[in-house]
Amino acid sequence: MSDAEKYDVLPLNDLGIFEFRALEYEIAVPASGQYTYYPGTAEVPQASSANTINVSYKILAEVDFTRDSEGVIFAQGSRFGGYTLFVKDGKLTYVYNFLGIPPEQTGSPTHRRPACTSSGSTSPSCATANTTSRSAR
Repeated sequence: MSDAEKYDVLPLNDLGIFEFRALEYEIAVPASGQYTYYPGTAEVPQASSANTINVSYKILAEVDFTRDSEGVIFAQGSRFGGYTLFVKDGKLTYVYNFLGIPPEQTGSPTHRRPACTSSGSTSPSCATANTTSRSAR
């Protein structure tokens, strides 16, 4: 205990798992329901990000493309499911995966430089991503 005082880490949390889980915790949700993620942002844990489960949502991203552009614009999820918006081989592609069941994939129909286009349940191709969803409890 004296080391805890010495290094200024008091009070210690001695809650058991059941007491800890009983604490009320709500993720802060913007009043507008919109989340803005900027380029270079560190990874945002799924529990702290926009809830896109069982709701309609839209991803908007402003991206400067070159002829050789490739890479992920936006991704969220884990091995149990998730979604990503990316450019590969000149095509803008959106993939949604649920529990490893063959993924739903949509993409731009031709090899072309993407401009703000619609792909599946998204309205993408634009490095700020606005994901709109309702809050969950």
